[in-house]
Amino acid sequence: EVALALAMAGYRLILPARQKEKALQVVEELERLSGNAKIDFIEADLMELGSVLQLGQSLSTLGVDRLHLLVNNAGVYE
Repeated sequence: EVALALAMAGYRLILPARQKEKALQVVEELERLSGNAKIDFIEADLMELGSVLQLGQSLSTLGVDRLHLLVNNAGVYE
């Protein structure tokens, strides 16, 4: 819901996630619901330091020179 609200407000979103297929479905749904095409996905496992470092490099490659907002969210299922 946070991502949808930000997308609807016109923010550019970059979603790091471990599972590419699921993330691409989320990107597609966010674009469809919000009408915002400024949504990207970067495959990253935030539990792995090397992956976090690669995420930073990937952000640079996308032309991101600063973050205006960071939402740290994790889900746990039992």
